[in-house]
Amino acid sequence: MIVAVFDLDGTLFDGRVWKGIWEHHRAFRKNLPQLYFYVGFHTLPYPLFKLGILSREKFYLWWGKHLGWTVAGMDHQELKEMSQWLTESYIALRVRPEVMQRLEWHKKSGHITILLSGSFNTLAKTVAHKFGFDGSVGTWLERKKGRYTGKAVPPVCQGEGKVKCLELYLLSQGWDVDFDSSYAYGDSETDRFLLEKFGHPVAVYPTPELKEIAIQKGWEVVPA
Repeated sequence: MIVAVFDLDGTLFDGRVWKGIWEHHRAFRKNLPQLYFYVGFHTLPYPLFKLGILSREKFYLWWGKHLGWTVAGMDHQELKEMSQWLTESYIALRVRPEVMQRLEWHKKSGHITILLSGSFNTLAKTVAHKFGFDGSVGTWLERKKGRYTGKAVPPVCQGEGKVKCLELYLLSQGWDVDFDSSYAYGDSETDRFLLEKFGHPVAVYPTPELKEIAIQKGWEVVPA
């Protein structure tokens, strides 16, 4: 079986989920204290990043690991409604045409298409349904008494964790994947673990660090 796995942020669309959440929460006056704390806390290391002391990879992972903080206290219906808004009013307006063409080619070729995102599993499912993916993988969030606590359920779908989450998903589906013949798309060096697992890795609008890795390894880069 051949699969094509697509990252979400920066790959399927030109944007970041946390920025969409910023727009959503401010527009609907939702979870503003959680939102401001999340953004404020995660901008603290920015000077270290700009000085080159903190790598882009660690900086990105820092933001992704705690994304659940922004929805702490929400119930599942609220998260579904937010995911629908993000999909229709933020992500769909920023999809990359080149990547959508690749997605359609994989569908026509009979490949299994999977959306793999470090964001919430509910959002990943909503986006996957919108664009016709066969499956989706995201980070599960902890719930207590019907409300999200803000904590992620390990493994977090970030960095090396993306590979682990994908493997668990494929196992649950009972799919026997030919990784050497399969494809993976990602945009940052945090995706390199995922890309290294596939015979056809594609760096999409890559960060400078991922572009350097792609050139060294002979991976396809989009745009060329």
